[in-house]
Amino acid sequence: MGAARAAALRQAGVQFLDRAGNAYLEGEGYLLDVRGHRQVTADAPRLRPLSAADARLLLVFLRDEDAGTCTQVELARRAGIAQSSVGRTREHLVSHRILERLAKKRWRLQDRALGLRRFGECWPTLLRPARAATVPQPGRRQRA
Repeated sequence: MGAARAAALRQAGVQFLDRAGNAYLEGEGYLLDVRGHRQVTADAPRLRPLSAADARLLLVFLRDEDAGTCTQVELARRAGIAQSSVGRTREHLVSHRILERLAKKRWRLQDRALGLRRFGECWPTLLRPARAATVPQPGRRQRA
């Protein structure tokens, strides 16, 4: 509920409780007036959730000790993702503070427990098909 509506309800003496945690309850001998304010921080950008490619690359870093020194070609092969997406995917894991960059071409897991937890949250994305299979239609040429 918005602040203006909550103020109007308070003014009218109407008791309320909303899902955001705001409350106005008044009774004999008590008054409960809670006004929730969402904490906004300028340095906390909104991050997109981890994708299937993120989950696959994270699994490589969790499984293979030498993943932090592998080339993009090798990481793509181990993770089963496109070579062109390895850099972007790795940087996305860095932005989530799962991986950290040590040197120009070296990365490592910041916290293995966090990596395992985040993999546990996103592994179902691996089960979803990337796109629906196409069914050949009669009379239409198929691409080679």
